[in-house]
Amino acid sequence: MRLNKELWGELEKNQIRDKERYLLVFKETFNDVLIRKFNFDQMLVEKDFYYLALEKLNKDITVNLVPKELFSLFRKFQINMPHIIKGYTVTCGKTIEGGVIRLSCFGVDCSSLGKTFFNKNET
Repeated sequence: MRLNKELWGELEKNQIRDKERYLLVFKETFNDVLIRKFNFDQMLVEKDFYYLALEKLNKDITVNLVPKELFSLFRKFQINMPHIIKGYTVTCGKTIEGGVIRLSCFGVDCSSLGKTFFNKNET
């Protein structure tokens, strides 16, 4: 239990640089999942400044957008808290098996990510 608190504390200390680019990628990835353009076969996809890490649990899939500078911390979360949602998460659809598809962004604050869907003037 103490380790979990330490991990959350470590995440709170991290400040993401250029947060705006993650907001754009979050919205683009959300749209890709919605229109079934996203490839669910790869568990880890490396991009220029982030990773897309898939987690499958039963019928559900979570696509995690992870800034490269936080990837080692994200892995600690996966190992020590495998069944916990690791960031602001939105539901994007359903799997063929009837499970839920979620998109999560690790390390970017919820209020900023939420605004990407409601404020047409940003991202």
